[in-house]
Amino acid sequence: MENLISPIVNSFRDTDPKVQLAACDAIFNILKTYRELVLQNKDFNRIFEQVITLIAGPNAEVRDFAKKVDDKIKDTVLGCLNTK
Repeated sequence: MENLISPIVNSFRDTDPKVQLAACDAIFNILKTYRELVLQNKDFNRIFEQVITLIAGPNAEVRDFAKKVDDKIKDTVLGCLNTK
């Protein structure tokens, strides 16, 4: 899982909005598929931090997609808490 997530997290820091959007899309889809495994991943805090950084960023399209990723993270956390 780390080999999959680490390069995506690094892509959040790219200056090209297209790369940032692709990273958001990738993490969104990984969260949908692997839910709890992403939360347990050592890079989870980096994912969260980078998404928050993108939400505060200058590009409106990236901000909007990053907010969707943030909502998916929240839904995933709540869903995992409710199953325990």
